[in-house]
Amino acid sequence: MSEKTKASGRFNLRARENGGEEIVVPTKIHSVELSSNSLTLRGWNYDDPSELPWGCRIDIRGPIKVGKYAMEPGHSFYNPRNAAESWMATEGEFTLDEVDFEKTFIKGSFRFTAVPTESPGLRGDIHGTFSLQEYTKPVV
Repeated sequence: MSEKTKASGRFNLRARENGGEEIVVPTKIHSVELSSNSLTLRGWNYDDPSELPWGCRIDIRGPIKVGKYAMEPGHSFYNPRNAAESWMATEGEFTLDEVDFEKTFIKGSFRFTAVPTESPGLRGDIHGTFSLQEYTKPVV
């Protein structure tokens, strides 16, 4: 039996693609990977398992503690709905308001700009808030 890491809680993701209307991405699947020197946060909605999941992934490297982090280009991304490729983060900010390593709990917010590598004229303005706790469940 293997284990699969997920997270429970709130992940509020909003996106404005190409200057259009801001949309709420209904994330149904959340995960958190937390250590003293890295944090990976994901919020996804799988409409069709054969396509890229709609949502985002945020990666922070370095000492993890309450505070603000500049998002490094290429370390985080957004997947638009029904997209053929991920839109890589080019700039942004990640704020960690609470972190508990023992409970694997995080709370904070983020905002970043994302662009696809194959279509650089497109742009996504992504932002959101989260309050998540990791849990591991057996996969049979």
